[in-house]
Amino acid sequence: ALGTPADPGLAPALAGPWRLTPADHLVAAIAQAPAGAEIALPAGTWRLTAPLRLERPVTLTGAGPGLTRLIGPEAGGATVIVDAGPGDRVAIHDLAIALTPATEGVRVTGGTLALQGVHLAGPARTGALRVEGPGQLEARACELTGTAGSGLRLLAGARATLTDVVLAGHAGFGLFASGDAEVEATGLIARGNGRGGIAVDGAKATLAGGRLTANGRRGVVVWAQGACSLRDHQVDGNFGPGIEIISSLCVRGPGAAGEWGSPGVQLVANRCNGNRGPGILVGERVRLIHADYTAIPLPDHSVDYAYAIESACHASGPDK
Repeated sequence: ALGTPADPGLAPALAGPWRLTPADHLVAAIAQAPAGAEIALPAGTWRLTAPLRLERPVTLTGAGPGLTRLIGPEAGGATVIVDAGPGDRVAIHDLAIALTPATEGVRVTGGTLALQGVHLAGPARTGALRVEGPGQLEARACELTGTAGSGLRLLAGARATLTDVVLAGHAGFGLFASGDAEVEATGLIARGNGRGGIAVDGAKATLAGGRLTANGRRGVVVWAQGACSLRDHQVDGNFGPGIEIISSLCVRGPGAAGEWGSPGVQLVANRCNGNRGPGILVGERVRLIHADYTAIPLPDHSVDYAYAIESACHASGPDK
């Protein structure tokens, strides 16, 4: 059964919000829910025996991540699958989803998944959350922790907006963006992830006001034709370089003219300290576009720093 409507006088197809109890079969209830349904999940634990498929615009609201808990199925496959139509919005608020070792976490392949106050945790083998284009993600005040893969994977065509999201304790990266995926993040914390905090591989990432700390190998790495703007970040205590650039990219500093784009890296007002490696490591020669060469975002006395100064001496035009 779908549960108990807030107003028993309304027809089931129109009633909302629906209030379920742990005795209700959540997967079956979602399958019956009409587009636009609002489903309230009070404090309690729901054990899923099959993936929870969300293919229409619905809203699931719990009593808080410490009170409402969904436990993923023991069998393989994704715990939650969001495959809604273009323009459809699926919302999940204020609950926790426990991921089991055999599952793939949450997968978004269509529509927009809006998460707020959601905790995803557990040793899922492929990570906590995977977004494939044309799927989109909006996440606010969420935590993704402790999987055997990467916390959040954005694949070709995916779009994501993150606000005050924590990615911690994953065996892979906290955030891995590849293909032509795009992500904008404010206040992102990537902490204690095995391969690194953030990886940008051919994607575009605009990141502001976050912290990358205590990650394995590096805080953030930009590969291939990636584009990454990193502004006002604390990058500290990583077990390798704080910022690693591996490719022949363009690095723009504060005040540089023109738009940063793909490929390119923009570094503005970041604080790199206490990392096991250099604050910034450049794997291959990069082209620096900088208005103030006294504030180059490269380690003092490094070859790349000297190269940048020499480039300034030979530059032409108004930036000379």
